Amino acid sequence: MGTTNRTHLKDYSEAINAKTGLLMKVHCSNYAVSGFTKEATLAELAPLGKEHGLPVAVDL
Repeated sequence: MGTTNRTHLKDYSEAINAKTGLLMKVHCSNYAVSGFTKEATLAELAPLGKEHGLPVAVDL
C-alpha cells in the first residue's frame, strides 16, 4: 500500500477489509520526507471512514 513517501486515499480504501477497525494517519515527527511526496488528508479520510463505519484517528 503506497510507499514511504506517497500515500493516496486509494491506498487506504483498498486496504479496508472485514478486519479493519480504524483508519489512522500518523504524523512524521521522527523523520523527514523529501522528494516526490503525497499524503491523504484528514478531509479525505473522514468521508472514507464514515462510508465504511470506521473511526479515523490522527496522530499529531
